[in-house]
Amino acid sequence: MKDSTIYEPNEISKYDTYNLQSWVNLINKKFSIKMDFIDACALTIYKDNNNLKFIHHNDFEKLVNKLFTFLGYEVEPTKATRDGGYDALIIKNGFIPVHQLLECKSFQKEKKVNISQFRSFIQVVEENRVHGGVMVTNTDFTKDVIEKVKTLYKKIKLINGIEVLRLIKNYCESFLLKYILPNSIEFN
Repeated sequence: MKDSTIYEPNEISKYDTYNLQSWVNLINKKFSIKMDFIDACALTIYKDNNNLKFIHHNDFEKLVNKLFTFLGYEVEPTKATRDGGYDALIIKNGFIPVHQLLECKSFQKEKKVNISQFRSFIQVVEENRVHGGVMVTNTDFTKDVIEKVKTLYKKIKLINGIEVLRLIKNYCESFLLKYILPNSIEFN
């Protein structure tokens, strides 16, 4: 009898990346599926929301890019270094395509995105002459950042850790658990 249980690692961290990749390789081989590393990150965060605070910033950017792709955006990531103050250009195609810049900020502590980081992103959005911007974090934003968006910068969307968890839940339940992982696999 084939064991149909997936045992996931307890945490994702920059020190545990090798173990998570080994787990992905094992699952792909054992069940003849194609799941990538970022999907594995999403699943471990889905299983235990606390794992969001352990994700490496590069993997967080890739995860956010994948979530926006799932939401129907065309995502054009920047280079890992010298990214110009944003992590990706996201485009919502339609009758009139909408171009926005995407900036991801991840922290492994309870640090929040502050007004200085926000102002830097505003400047980059205005210099690039796009329709707006989306700033995403795995934690939260300071009160002054939230207030600035409400009163002055309505073309900037803020997505905090709680909203990221909602997006991950939707992605996992609507796609990963439905189409990538076979129904016969029990995810523990």
